[in-house]
Order: sequence, then structure tokens, then C-alpha cells
Amino acid sequence: MSLMTTAQLTRAASAYRALLRAQRITFKGDEYALNKAHQQTRVLFNKFIPSASALQNQAGPSLERPSLSSTEIDEHIQSAHEIAAYLRKNVVQGIKNEEGNYTLRFTEETERGDNSTIRAPSASEARPLRPPREVPSENQGVRSRRRAQPKLEPCCGGGAAAGVETTKSVATS
Repeated sequence: MSLMTTAQLTRAASAYRALLRAQRITFKGDEYALNKAHQQTRVLFNKFIPSASALQNQAGPSLERPSLSSTEIDEHIQSAHEIAAYLRKNVVQGIKNEEGNYTLRFTEETERGDNSTIRAPSASEARPLRPPREVPSENQGVRSRRRAQPKLEPCCGGGAAAGVETTKSVATS
């Protein structure tokens, strides 16, 4: 068990504020999502980046001081900064309009890419091409798509519709 240094406490507070700010910008106007995001941030910060005030909070459940090393605490602080950046740059808010369609609300920090990485996969990710099928010589130049053949027998008693005469036997008593 290690105590957080003053520098770590400062960086943790900065990361916490950055997360709250990113959530406030990303979930603007959606109080439910904003409250859930803030609540999750508090829970995770209290679990992974313990501060003295979080451990002594009388309103919530008592928390045990986790035994994290100084490097683990630094990693969690760095992760919090990365999550805040991800929220600001990659998450957009969808707002439903009167017609039932969703309008996306982009911010100034939202990344807008041209999908060039999707269009041209790297050589390691590219699927190998299948070798072409050999076509028998008698089928050269013939379209490979089969056309439906007309059915000679009616289906489901629909003979009259198909132009086939049907006879009905009538029982007399």
C-alpha cells in the first residue's frame, strides 16, 4: 500500500476534472447520460485512484484503501486522461427529431475522418484473394446465372390461375 504523492494527487484531480468536462461537453442536454457518466467516474476514481476525501466519505459505502503501487496509480491517471480525450474526439450525441430521425451533434473537437484507413486495409489485414474458378470449355461465354424454369404443375391448387383445367367431383346422395 502506498500513499499518493502530491504530484500524483494534482494529476489525479486534473484527470478527474478533464473527464467531467469531456462528459459535460459530450452529453450536453442529456441529463440522464450525464449523471450516469459522472456517477461511473466517481466510482472508478474512488476504486483506482483513491484520495483521502473519497476514503472518508460518510455518504457512500466505506472503501478499503486499495494496494496500488505508484506506477499503477500513474497508469490509471494516464488512462483517465486518454478516456477524456476519447470522449471529446470520438463520441457524438444523437438527438431524435420530430420525424423520428436522429441528428448527430458534433463538437469542435470531434474527429472527422475520410475513412481512408477503412478503404485501404494494411497488407497484414488484407484477405488473400481466391484463385479464379476454372470454367469448363463448353460453358465459356455463357452466363453462369440460372434462369427460373416455368413449372408445369400448379402449386397449392392454383391450377385455374395457371391455365390448367381442374375438375371437381361432386358426390350425390
